[in-house]
Amino acid sequence: MFKYLITISPLGFMYGSSGAFLSPENLVGRSGAKFPPEAATLSGLFFSANKVKSYVSPKELSDDLFVAGPFWAKSDDPEYFYLPIPWHKVIAKKGVDEWKREAGKWHRESSDIDPDYRWQTVNSWKDRPAIIKKNGDAAESPWKYVPILHPKTKDDERCTLAEDGLFLENAVQMDDESCLVYLSTHALADGWYRFGGENHLVEIKSIELDENSPIAKLLRQPIQRSFALITPGIWGSNKFSYR
Repeated sequence: MFKYLITISPLGFMYGSSGAFLSPENLVGRSGAKFPPEAATLSGLFFSANKVKSYVSPKELSDDLFVAGPFWAKSDDPEYFYLPIPWHKVIAKKGVDEWKREAGKWHRESSDIDPDYRWQTVNSWKDRPAIIKKNGDAAESPWKYVPILHPKTKDDERCTLAEDGLFLENAVQMDDESCLVYLSTHALADGWYRFGGENHLVEIKSIELDENSPIAKLLRQPIQRSFALITPGIWGSNKFSYR
């Protein structure tokens, strides 16, 4: 299904939250930290870009556009991108472990090892944790959160409020040698775009996937016995929040 890799290289900071901010009244803004942007953010960009310069019919986009991600890669090797390590693989700096089913229950050997790495290369998907670590295919996130000051403007003019006119918000600074990666059924014209809720400037490139590429071969493999999806949770107030 997926024929293109879409790489997104931030030209400066990117947004790091979904409306969360820091203030004297709200000192837990990091709880709203969310990065990288979901695939829906990129699909929305497809539709907005297509309105400016139509290159495919809106109906085709509505019916046939599929986007997967977010992933990330080293800028000089985007085809071997990093994707999340499944939660049953535990890869830490001091060792590895793996959750296994024994007698109908989940079991692991070392309960004192917590994962230090959250990402692995796509070509190491089938490898055991020990092999992934040995080959250097596990990695930490190539970005960090940075609080930045934002001006709060008046409702009727673009001037900062005289009082309480600044607030702190989470921004994300990516490593210069890394980029975000998404899989897509359609290409997006190369260029600079406003991306995400804060409209930060990014450079986007579309890379066509060859049918014989390792990624295409991996995606064509059928799901065999079973698979699992993990959702972040359903959040309400502090009183009614459940995993």
